[in-house]
Amino acid sequence: MPATVGGAGDLSGRDAVVFVTAGVILLSLLVQGPLLPAVVRWARLRDDGVEEDEYELAQRTISGAALAAIDDLAAEHGISDGVRDRARHEGYELLELSNARAYARQTANDNDRIAELEDVLDDPAAPDTGPLTAPGTIRHVVTPPDGETSASTLHMLATSSGIDLTQRSPITRFEEASRLKLALLQRKRDVLLRMRRDGTIDDLVERRVETHLDFEELRLRGIEHPD
Repeated sequence: MPATVGGAGDLSGRDAVVFVTAGVILLSLLVQGPLLPAVVRWARLRDDGVEEDEYELAQRTISGAALAAIDDLAAEHGISDGVRDRARHEGYELLELSNARAYARQTANDNDRIAELEDVLDDPAAPDTGPLTAPGTIRHVVTPPDGETSASTLHMLATSSGIDLTQRSPITRFEEASRLKLALLQRKRDVLLRMRRDGTIDDLVERRVETHLDFEELRLRGIEHPD
């Protein structure tokens, strides 16, 4: 604020205005700011689930778009049919998993709302988790002969006697699968950015999904060490 006003001399009340303004700024930064998280925790506001809904929507949308474009991407990058079909199968499994998680979460939210409306407290005893292995899981245990447990003994857990030497090299298939997955990741990024521009998801959800895509790309490309 100017100390004087042209043609009117000193500005009346300038010191009071500066003092009040500085006080408001200090109170906002030193009092209101630190107290706001405590007030939110005290209020115990219930999570409306909007962020999770947007996150699941983004995951399903970008996965579906990638699967829809897998044929074009495979042809563009010279991917064999076997590698393409395997990637398509894995993509459908992940999409089904995402749909199942979304349905389970929605069902749980509906049950919680019903319980609140009926004011019924349901506190069943914790179920027995059972064995460490999931039902139907086969645990393969290799026991050395005569009960020996020598650490130097190697045991072949799985072998194959029907290897087709005329098939494509495993290294070639791995490289093709990596190229295809990277192309699918790029398609997912494009769809994700379009959803953010359209306002379907917010910045936090976009960054959360983008982080997962970055990790996946890093896993596929690997960390290049200097020679």
